[in-house]
Amino acid sequence: MSHCFRQMFLDARNNLGRTALMEACAEDLACSHAAVVRGLCEGHYVNLLLRDCQGRRALELLGTVERRRPGTPSGTGLREEMLIENRDELIFDLREEDRKKKEQEQAQHRENVIKRYMQEAREL
Repeated sequence: MSHCFRQMFLDARNNLGRTALMEACAEDLACSHAAVVRGLCEGHYVNLLLRDCQGRRALELLGTVERRRPGTPSGTGLREEMLIENRDELIFDLREEDRKKKEQEQAQHRENVIKRYMQEAREL
């Protein structure tokens, strides 16, 4: 009997139609709820096929829910890697542009110095 009650509460739903597993997946900020998700899936055999009011399963909520809290991760690990890679490419491009600009300034300075020396030589 206690097993039936326990199973009933594992699949109980809140106002959003989410079970305990769905909430743990949705709130898994930086793997903070990983132990809860693992325990529910492995130890209690919750129903993974249930959907919430928006038609999403627990697996779909894991890492895909839009997080609007300050200081929370912005997405999945793959997205973070892409952002870091794009940032590194942007930094490299900016440094390359800065280097080219300095080379152009140096070339312009050399050209001005040569023109000035040639003008002084003509005046002599």
